[in-house]
Amino acid sequence: MNKERSLAHIEIITDIRPIPDKDRIVLAKVLGWNVVIGKDEFKEGDKVVYVEIDSRLNTKYEMFGLLAKDADRYGFALIKTRKFGDSYSQGICFRVPQEYAKLREGTDLTKLLNKGKEDNDLRIIHNEEYAERKADWDKPWKKETKLSFWKRILYRLFPKRRKARKKEKVPSPYDIGVTKTDEERIQNLVELFEDLKSRRAELTMTEKLDGQSFTAHIDASGKIYVASRNVPLFYAHSRRTKQSATYGGSTWYHAFERYGLKEGLKRMLDEHKAPVTVQGELIGCHIGTNHYKITTEDVTLKVFSVRVDGKRLPFGEMEGMCKRHGLETVPFLGTMTMPADMTMDEFIAMSDGASVLNGNVPREGIVYRTQDYRTSFKAISNRFLVKRGE
Repeated sequence: MNKERSLAHIEIITDIRPIPDKDRIVLAKVLGWNVVIGKDEFKEGDKVVYVEIDSRLNTKYEMFGLLAKDADRYGFALIKTRKFGDSYSQGICFRVPQEYAKLREGTDLTKLLNKGKEDNDLRIIHNEEYAERKADWDKPWKKETKLSFWKRILYRLFPKRRKARKKEKVPSPYDIGVTKTDEERIQNLVELFEDLKSRRAELTMTEKLDGQSFTAHIDASGKIYVASRNVPLFYAHSRRTKQSATYGGSTWYHAFERYGLKEGLKRMLDEHKAPVTVQGELIGCHIGTNHYKITTEDVTLKVFSVRVDGKRLPFGEMEGMCKRHGLETVPFLGTMTMPADMTMDEFIAMSDGASVLNGNVPREGIVYRTQDYRTSFKAISNRFLVKRGE
């Protein structure tokens, strides 16, 4: 089972402090997050519904209605990082509705809010998934696979066959235990943060890249899966293949073909005699905002994780394996010993800096892993988030 990212949860305000030169707002601490709230809106110890950045909220739901002025034409508002003077605000706090009043601190509300809801009736959704859904809402005809002239004629003549084709489901690697790629933000891991400081833990650091999530997996029987962070895209076993309507010609398709991963995954399986998962970030001139100012047409895959039989390889082993199979890794930034007196805000500020891939643009952040590679998390640069409007 994959733990879906918690977008909304019950939390406690642990601290409130003033913001210089601001009379009507103050800065609240929720877990490791700083959140701007109205003066006298809450007090320390209050239980709140905390919603994380990168969430899209359906303003047709009463609790989120105050954000209607910021909503798009489908009624969804984006929660993003904002700067007030020298203070960053990440997320938003709401009063706990009566129906959730008895729930304990730390309770994930994401599934509860969406229970019984579908598509544009969902109350909360991750911004990346929202972009995928919005593309379908904007241009529903693009959900169809691009068909040749004669296939379009055949499907018009034999609609039952077309209907059967539509129902074909692409098997997902996440249904067989493959872990999704989204690392938890350190602000949600306050106890871990304090533990790492007390142990003066040694951490490895790699650059967090801004692109598209890519997962390729081969199981013990040779079945191959390709997926984005949320959507299964391609499946192959023996001579049988299945693919989603959007896979052909996509960036995931081009990366899979460019790096010869169909044969590469088979070689990895032969080498380790166990299932292998390769995960990375796709970057290129046609991906997102092309943050790294790439000028070539090729899609580049930067690998940040390789798992063999479910166990993540340390960076050195992963790098060696990638080199043997013609793959590239994300930039390695070195190691650090966690200072015992470091604050959360100081730790987050370390993520600011220039990208190794292009020194003229800011990096998105840093991914940290403990020496045994069993624990990992990320710190995203506030400067990057504000510049990107996230």
